[in-house]
Parts: sequence; structure tokens; C-alpha cells
Amino acid sequence: MQIPEGWRFYTADFSCIARGRNIPGTVRLVRSPEQAAIWFRLPEIAQERTALYASGTGNSFEEALLQACGEAIRCGPIAP
Repeated sequence: MQIPEGWRFYTADFSCIARGRNIPGTVRLVRSPEQAAIWFRLPEIAQERTALYASGTGNSFEEALLQACGEAIRCGPIAP
């Protein structure tokens, strides 16, 4: 799975799974530096409607990443 253009890997947490608990892990993507710079210039009301992060959950890193990438694709790029 390739992370969509305009997004970067940010963090993953599978600590509950590692401890044997049956709680899905999470993967979070963040907009690229160029896209984040555009986001920070948006008016506050537009920032509330435009995602800076995309996240996904799953029982494996791949499953959670796939979900996060799907969310990032749905969010789309921010026009300059």
C-alpha cells in the first residue's frame, strides 16, 4: 500500500495488541509539509471542515494503514 500523494506517515500504536489485549491498533497519517502549510493558512472555519490527519484502525499495521489511506483519499488534497 502506497500512502497517497500529499500525505505522510505520522504514527502507529499497536501497544494493546502487543500486550495481548484484543483492542485494534491505529495508524495516523498527516498532510505533507506543503499541504499542512496550506491548511494552516485556511480560515478557522475551513480548518474545522478540512482534515489535517487521517487515521485507520485494524488488527494489523497493514489493515490500519489501508483504512487510513482510504480516509486520506476521501479527504483529497487542499487546493492552494
